[in-house]
Amino acid sequence: MEIDETINKWLTLLDNELASIRGQIDTNLGISDGKNCIYNYCLLVKTLADNYSTSILQLYNQGKELPAKITLRTLAELVIKFSWCICEAHKDISAFFVNSERWTKNSLKEQQKFLKRAFECFGDKQIEQNLKECQDGIDKLINTGNMPDNAQLCKDLFGKEGSLNYLILFGSLHEVVHSDLTFLQKLKFGDKGTLISDDDGEIIKPMCMACIYLLLKYIYQYYKVDFSIIESDYLRLKK
Repeated sequence: MEIDETINKWLTLLDNELASIRGQIDTNLGISDGKNCIYNYCLLVKTLADNYSTSILQLYNQGKELPAKITLRTLAELVIKFSWCICEAHKDISAFFVNSERWTKNSLKEQQKFLKRAFECFGDKQIEQNLKECQDGIDKLINTGNMPDNAQLCKDLFGKEGSLNYLILFGSLHEVVHSDLTFLQKLKFGDKGTLISDDDGEIIKPMCMACIYLLLKYIYQYYKVDFSIIESDYLRLKK
């Protein structure tokens, strides 16, 4: 349970830091709209990450490994993409908004693929309208660069651990989210009567911890807050 307690401790520390930052924003009338915007995103992502990580730990502790893995994949995508947006903002705040636009463009393109196929299949007028609005959004970002793929993001953000984390988060967890007959053949019943997969379920908590660590690392870096306690905890527990 030490990882559970550590994640909760980290998120409480972040809560305290964000509350302090909110106080500084409220008392500084000259704070830029950009800094206020980034703060609001940090608060939203922290709250989502808290909800996801709590669910992951609870599900895993109840023996529900597969739902925990699906939620872990969702947490990973959110944390990795947001961390990429904010990772250079401590040097230049505009980097956050440039990367945010690239993320938005990437999301719109994914949505466009979905809507095109839906329209081909169903020919629905509402789908056609949604597709037009999606294209309008992409057109507004025509001069915006593309977002790196998940492999490159893991390499850039996790460093030496990037390869392993990518294979776990976007490899082994992929088949849990997109189950097929091959995946079903790997399943077996655990001691509590719940389904578990043949691979190592022990990776769930460490990977959840790694995701929360990554998020806090780049938020703390942006706000120039001492990260040594969290860094020390992570290095000790990941061994």
